[in-house]
Amino acid sequence: MIRTFLIMLTSLTLLPNSARADSHDPKVKAYRPTTAIGEIVKIKITELHPAQFAVGEREVKQKQDAISKMDKQARKEFLDQEIAPVVRGPGGLLYITDHHHGALALLREGHHHMHIKLIEDWSQLTPDAFRDKMVAAQLAYLFDENGNPKPWSMLPETVKDMKDDPYRSLAGAVEDAKGFKKTTAKFMEFIWANFFRKSIQIAAGKEAFEKAVQTAVALAHSSAAQALPGYISPAELVDITEAEKKVSETGATCPDIFESQ
Repeated sequence: MIRTFLIMLTSLTLLPNSARADSHDPKVKAYRPTTAIGEIVKIKITELHPAQFAVGEREVKQKQDAISKMDKQARKEFLDQEIAPVVRGPGGLLYITDHHHGALALLREGHHHMHIKLIEDWSQLTPDAFRDKMVAAQLAYLFDENGNPKPWSMLPETVKDMKDDPYRSLAGAVEDAKGFKKTTAKFMEFIWANFFRKSIQIAAGKEAFEKAVQTAVALAHSSAAQALPGYISPAELVDITEAEKKVSETGATCPDIFESQ
């Protein structure tokens, strides 16, 4: 998750504000209505319609801060690698189904375009049929920043209009702290966010948030969370810690099971 961004900063220099402009691979074409499924193209971020209501504002700001510290070459490489999956719907509207945090961070850092990959073309469906298919395919998350269900018709127009769910940020921080591991489960960070929402209060301020993270990590390893995706038992956590210690001592590499977008 955020660790992936922060690791990239170790060999980067600060990029002046005046140089913060889109610098994508010129070989990547602009999106067209005829863009085929599987094709990677670039498009204005504001033309992408979110398939969820909320993001974790703290996570967006962390990613934004990481991007702001990248030099020109590193930023270009990042832009070329940050590819958001998109579904084409009725009327040719494009719905972003992942990388909402990254898209918003890029936009705030002055990048008006990003790379996308068209994963489905359901533009021939009626609006209602399209909505139902998006939900059935688990490509849309119709719950607001408080974890309450909301109708499709109330989805934000752009990523700029998404609301802050502090518990989504909490879930991201807990994942980074090895509270749980990344799996293929859809919307797993929101699942964990709703789990924490029931029993943890997040007060204002950095120290209060860090305290909430500590409480949440302990809760994440408890038996109360064992049915959630990516659950790490206390025994498994010991094994993971020992494995990482050996990697650190030997200089070997191992997969980062905690990485996510």
